[in-house]
Amino acid sequence: MKKNKAYIGIDIGGTNTIVGLVNENGNCLRQENFLTDSHIPFSEFMGRLDLKINCLLNGNGHDFAGIGIGAPSANRVSGMIEAPENFNWGNIPLLKIIHEKYQRPVLLMNDADAAAQGEMDFGIAQNLKNFIYITLGTGLGSTIIMDGRICTGSRGMAGELGHTTVYGGRRMCACGKRGCLETYVSAIGIRRTVFDLLATENKESALMTYHYNNISPKLVADLARQGDALAID
Repeated sequence: MKKNKAYIGIDIGGTNTIVGLVNENGNCLRQENFLTDSHIPFSEFMGRLDLKINCLLNGNGHDFAGIGIGAPSANRVSGMIEAPENFNWGNIPLLKIIHEKYQRPVLLMNDADAAAQGEMDFGIAQNLKNFIYITLGTGLGSTIIMDGRICTGSRGMAGELGHTTVYGGRRMCACGKRGCLETYVSAIGIRRTVFDLLATENKESALMTYHYNNISPKLVADLARQGDALAID
């Protein structure tokens, strides 16, 4: 009896990594996730990833047909993750590493490109030919779709709106520039804004009681809904 094909989809984020077993219709059959811990060595991350992949494949009853990976600073042309800003990995030949380990076809894409492609194939953008897709998380990712195609540029890195300078000479970004959009609207950027306001404003706020690493956009939004003046700012 012929088995149905299934694929492993991997979303590597600055905070969390999500691994899914996905069928040919784009439905996620099973899912695992773990903390990326982007400051640990890549070899340690790879060990954690392997455990999750094997957990999904164990007894799944499908034909394991390939792997798709969305990752920050991923270059589809070279198959490399090129020194992502919020990671401590440097340049990683991820496509080659994954292919050699699992002996299956592998596609590596920028994480925002992968998300935009998914929406075009299975989601709300199935009837759209021109749009911009933005992913907000630890950083800010973005993809430009023109005439139904991802605008990749000559090196596969076009459309990175997160590193557009919006306030010149202000906040230092992990990319080495100052004033990037990502330093203001990402999860880390919002956290930095909280501490800027705590240092410059004299307003009572529940945010004063939180450690820097425990402040999230959701926390700020929840406190703003409750009337916290600094969270509203």
